[in-house]
Amino acid sequence: MKLKIGFIGFGKSTNRYHLPYVLLRNNIEVKKIYYRTRKKELEERYERYNIEFTNVFIKFIRR
Repeated sequence: MKLKIGFIGFGKSTNRYHLPYVLLRNNIEVKKIYYRTRKKELEERYERYNIEFTNVFIKFIRR
């Protein structure tokens, strides 16, 4: 069974430290990332992981 998680915020800490290491784990799946100001160029690095990016908080907390 995998732990499914989401991140609130997509700044330097999430980008450089948390997300790369979490994605290496087989038992954790990142489903969604919420951040207020979307930047497509940052999102493109993670397209292959099927992570849903949103700047609408209600979409983040719903399945």
